[in-house]
Amino acid sequence: MLAPMIGIEHTKLYRRRVLWVEMALVALLVVAMFGMIAVMHLTGLLGSEGDQLQEIVTWPGSLLLSLNISASSGLGGLLVVVLVGVVVAQEYQWQTYSLWLRQGVGRPAVLVAKIVTLLGAILLLVLTPLLVGGLASAAVTPLITGTLRVEDVVFGEVLLSVLRTAYSLLPFMALTCLIAVRTRSMAASIGIGVGYTLLVEEVFAQIMMLVGGVPARLAMYLPGQMAAALSNMNSEIMAFTATVTQGGEEMLAMMPQYVPLEVAVVGVAIYTLLFLGLAARMFLKQDLTA
Repeated sequence: MLAPMIGIEHTKLYRRRVLWVEMALVALLVVAMFGMIAVMHLTGLLGSEGDQLQEIVTWPGSLLLSLNISASSGLGGLLVVVLVGVVVAQEYQWQTYSLWLRQGVGRPAVLVAKIVTLLGAILLLVLTPLLVGGLASAAVTPLITGTLRVEDVVFGEVLLSVLRTAYSLLPFMALTCLIAVRTRSMAASIGIGVGYTLLVEEVFAQIMMLVGGVPARLAMYLPGQMAAALSNMNSEIMAFTATVTQGGEEMLAMMPQYVPLEVAVVGVAIYTLLFLGLAARMFLKQDLTA
């Protein structure tokens, strides 16, 4: 029963507009960003800053910039919140969950199929800016540097960066799923999720970091900050690659401090399993006929 449900959820998701709209939005943003920076650089409008920006709009630095757009500290967290809020909560309004139960489909199969489908969607949201940005910067790089050196790209590290970025978005997916199951409201799940992402993870966490001491250490263990630690690993790899030719020492010195990578990996897993576990517990006990 699980495999057919995954197929059904997959079909439903890719027939919705929300995923395609989000992917198109990210793609347009990436193209506009690279196009604007390239034009400003070629026309000399950037002045002395042109040499610094050149490193992030040409290969391989442009790949990291593209990937960071879909990171939790970029648009990734917000996009995942909106996507999950629509996909999970809207089913309550449509009475889809109660329909599956009347047809004999078990609740665990319904929930697992939904989560598996969302995992694929998150990977697409991560790959979209990378692929679009990679193609856009591949066209821009020869205009700025005179050549496109594909051999400078460590594709194995790019793949690992994609997986790290997608993995870092899982707490946002799980938290929004929990809110959606608890409230049964698309507006509430998106509103609370976006509010948490912007206010708690961005504003409140940054204030705690500035205060320092115990508040700063506590802020480092918030879900979004642990996710940012994983995304930050991508920047560290790029900085080490650029150490000799692109001023990598300065890049490393300017990077914020997060928990160690292994702590972040475990922390993201704990938050994800905790939120999904609570969501599953509520879902299995809910009166879906109400």
